[in-house]
Amino acid sequence: MVFETLLKRLSVVGEKTTFEEFVRHTQLTQSSLEALREMLSPNCDNIAKLNERISELEKRGDELTIELKTKITSGAFAPALLENFVSLVELLDDLLDNTHFISREIKRYKEYAKNGNSALESEAYEVFSKMLEENTQALKLVQKMLLSQTLNEMASYRSQIEWLEERVDEQKDALLDKLYKEANGMPYILFNHLFTLVHKLDDLLDNCEDIADMIFTTMVSVSK
Repeated sequence: MVFETLLKRLSVVGEKTTFEEFVRHTQLTQSSLEALREMLSPNCDNIAKLNERISELEKRGDELTIELKTKITSGAFAPALLENFVSLVELLDDLLDNTHFISREIKRYKEYAKNGNSALESEAYEVFSKMLEENTQALKLVQKMLLSQTLNEMASYRSQIEWLEERVDEQKDALLDKLYKEANGMPYILFNHLFTLVHKLDDLLDNCEDIADMIFTTMVSVSK
């Protein structure tokens, strides 16, 4: 079934503009993901500057989150949608917060660890870069969901995000198998660093999937 533009079905002007602001929040995360990929590139020599950039994006995200929550809870929203909108802005904020956690972990490791660039570290960073690329694709699909014309379009984007999540899960599991296989021959700090990053990068895609589910649930309720 084809529906009229979904954003037009939102009954209150505030609800429509908030969806546009949700897109703005995802754009902050998109910029953060780009900075993370640069941090993971071989011989990156501006780790601290990139971490500062991500910290600034995270602060801007926090400000936007507060602004959105205030707007949503001020009474300008249909009561039936209020809880979903609050949950959605919190999920968007969690996604950006996780990119900040990852950038700080990379900075700390590069600043304090003295293990050099082992072959396993380089291999893992290549996997992380691929995981970030797929997270970026998922985030772009989230943006498309927020601007979708029909529920069919939205369902298609949601399915693509699920597929990306499965791919990232496979990458995570393969790298974890390798880490445990070689754990006895590597420094603990390297094992812990790679273990932490692979889980956090997987969490990013899980975050995108949760956001997609919430968008879809909200818009299905609007379309009825």
